[in-house]
Amino acid sequence: MRALAIILLVTLAACGMRETVGTPATVGTPYAASLPSASPTPANVVMLPAVGSGDVSPTPPTIGAADPVPTQQPASQLSPVPTSPPAPSATSVPPTPTSQQAAPLPTSSPVLTPNIIVLPAIGGGPLPTAVAATVVPDGTITVTVRERQLQALVVSTYSTRATGLMYVTTLPEDSAMLFVYASDQQLSFWMRNTAIPLSIAFIDSNGLILNMRDMQPFDEQTYHASTGLARYALEVNQGWFARNGVQVGDVIQLVLPTGLVIE
Repeated sequence: MRALAIILLVTLAACGMRETVGTPATVGTPYAASLPSASPTPANVVMLPAVGSGDVSPTPPTIGAADPVPTQQPASQLSPVPTSPPAPSATSVPPTPTSQQAAPLPTSSPVLTPNIIVLPAIGGGPLPTAVAATVVPDGTITVTVRERQLQALVVSTYSTRATGLMYVTTLPEDSAMLFVYASDQQLSFWMRNTAIPLSIAFIDSNGLILNMRDMQPFDEQTYHASTGLARYALEVNQGWFARNGVQVGDVIQLVLPTGLVIE
């Protein structure tokens, strides 16, 4: 009992000393206020949960007034995204040309019919058959001699003069062929591939008849030549000069076509 009393007295003495020694704590001030506080969390710092604390929600970041929440830029202010050029529409594709749209093929120049005489082909003998003989003169003129007129086909190039009246079977009565040369020269003719009996007059540059000769069909042995320098030769049906009283020394009147090419 005595020991228990002594312990009780010691305890009471200790309590009395606590109430009288030291400054009493301020009422209402939490005990934690006397402890040094941790540095405040700066703005814009996100507090993440500790690793392994999957059941703790993370603390949202603190956002200051100087850091407004970014908003999405309106679509009208966005820079346009470059796009590929649009594919051409069906109307912009040129249509495939059809046979109706194809450009026409060039055609040969039409032959001028006024100066062309198509004559029947010569049959039999050494001449070709079943071929129409075509005379393409370099021009046509009217020739007058002793007041008689002849409608003459003019040949004045190497090729047309070389052909002459070859392969022709008939020649109208008052028709003729006039051979024209670029200068006065000695002329000579024969009757190769020529079926029409002809008469020829050799004429100088003044229109004067130098000489005349009769020529037989297909005669390649006889050469009919001018007796002087001639500029023209006029072929007619055989006997036409005699029937119309034309003689050596008569003058032939003729006017050559304008622009006639003479070789």
